[in-house]
Amino acid sequence: MTSTSNDALKRWADLPADKRRLLLDNVWCPDCSTAVTICDFSAQVVAGKGVVLKGFCGKCGHKVARVLEGM
Repeated sequence: MTSTSNDALKRWADLPADKRRLLLDNVWCPDCSTAVTICDFSAQVVAGKGVVLKGFCGKCGHKVARVLEGM
């Protein structure tokens, strides 16, 4: 079950800018087999998981996601 992305974006915006940048620049891409920057992402609150960012690899364009637990 997910809540609105507005709630997730508010939680995301509550993080300090330097922490947000660190999280965006450290997302695993299975195609590149390395940490990459997530681009064109959306955010959702997922019950039991926290905030989930879903977007695309900044290098190859493959779909990637980042789970932010405890948010």
